[in-house]
Amino acid sequence: MSENSSITLKPVYSQTVPTPDGVKLPKDWLLSWHQAATLEALRDPNIDVVFNTAMTGDGKSLAAYLEVLQGEFSAIGLYPTNELARDQETQIRGYVEKFQPENQPRVVRLSGADLEIYAENEGLKKGAAIAPLFTIQLPRIIDKSTIFVVIIVDGGLCNHFGYVIS
Repeated sequence: MSENSSITLKPVYSQTVPTPDGVKLPKDWLLSWHQAATLEALRDPNIDVVFNTAMTGDGKSLAAYLEVLQGEFSAIGLYPTNELARDQETQIRGYVEKFQPENQPRVVRLSGADLEIYAENEGLKKGAAIAPLFTIQLPRIIDKSTIFVVIIVDGGLCNHFGYVIS
């Protein structure tokens, strides 16, 4: 005979910290220690690569995009799946709405499928279709204030990887 039992799991979030100087957050928002540490590392000109390995759901995306939401930087996010890219696009649009940065960052998603359709319509191979993006548009938008955000999926866990071009 089996007995009924239940387990209540509490959310696991990192400890919050005081808001760093110069950071504007929406009302009643606090940063976790890893978000503040990520921001500090991204702001440090001596650090080129930042790995944030906080738990899933603990705000790694906000940590990666926080500098963009302050209005000083731009970012390029690369994601391994279309579903994750769609999810992140929705999340980032929500951040833009809540933070209301002065520069109103543009959020655009380009998937492999979109690129394939474009290439087919233009009679190009995918590599040739994306080449103008890298040779014409990216040098205009990539500079020392651009943050790359890459999501690495390993063993079912998502870890964020930030790269600042310096």
